[in-house]
Formats: sequence, C-alpha cells, structure tokens
Amino acid sequence: MNKTLEAIGQAIFKHWFVDFEFPNEEGKPYKSSGGEMVYNEELGKEIPKGRGVEKIGKKLKVELGGTPNRTNPNYWNGNIAWINSGKVMNLE
Repeated sequence: MNKTLEAIGQAIFKHWFVDFEFPNEEGKPYKSSGGEMVYNEELGKEIPKGRGVEKIGKKLKVELGGTPNRTNPNYWNGNIAWINSGKVMNLE
C-alpha cells in the first residue's frame, strides 16, 4: 500500500509541477487549458508565465542536521517542514 501511495504522490507531483497541469482558477489543468507559458532559457523549456528559477535557499531557510528525535512529539506534525537530505536527489 505504501508503494501505491508513493507512486500516486509522485504522479501528482509530476503532473502539477513538471507538466504544469496544476488546477487553474477554474479547476482545469493549467497548461492544457491555455495557461500562458513562456520559454525559460535556464531550464530549456516553457514554464508558466510569472514563474522563475531560483536556488532553494533564496525562497526557504535551509538547515542541515540529523533526523529529529522520534521520542519527542514536539518535533513531529508541527508547522516546520523538513525533508531527509539523502532523499532530495531521488526526486524526479
């Protein structure tokens, strides 16, 4: 079941953020519904107008460290997002 859920999550991520088919204001897929696209030299492909490319550190505060202590509930299910840095390069 976990593999199925992970595959669904990856498919949604690709559909929305790679293919740019996230829901527009009308709930329709952005790109295929005529959403305005512009060519981005750095990426070598079209992206939605108004979007750009920046280093992650310009948009988010990035800190390195170990996995939060699993026995301390204050580190889990809060409002600070984190990702296992070893998994970052596995994203497609």
